[in-house]
Amino acid sequence: MYLERKNIAVAGAGYVGLSLAVFLARRHHVCIVDVVREKVDMLRRGESPFENRDRPVIGVYRLTMKQGSDNFRESAVLDMIDSLRKKGAEVLIYEPLLKEALPGCRMERDLTRFSTQSDMIIANRLDRQLAQVREKVYTRDVFGRD
Repeated sequence: MYLERKNIAVAGAGYVGLSLAVFLARRHHVCIVDVVREKVDMLRRGESPFENRDRPVIGVYRLTMKQGSDNFRESAVLDMIDSLRKKGAEVLIYEPLLKEALPGCRMERDLTRFSTQSDMIIANRLDRQLAQVREKVYTRDVFGRD
């Protein structure tokens, strides 16, 4: 049985979308689109957006406990960061209010780069800014209400 080659678009260059696109490209013309421009650019250069690392990169989205607060000195996430670092994880922090990175952590001020570089993201609460990478987000805010 002869199958006609189709033009197929796949939305999302995450683990599932990219795997699907590679599979379909065996017999069809495939175009993959993603809202993270950096991923698309990497694919055009023949690079994988998924790095093979010895240790995971855990993104920490915002250090503040309460929405609208600028106080993170007593934040429980600081203990989590310390525990993750002791277990060997690389910690990447996105916190616009932070002037310099915490000891032993990297800091990223660009949300798109933060989202792309993080294997998973810990967030105290769900935020609209994380909607594009929801599958990576782990939060206590299971109902989206803070």
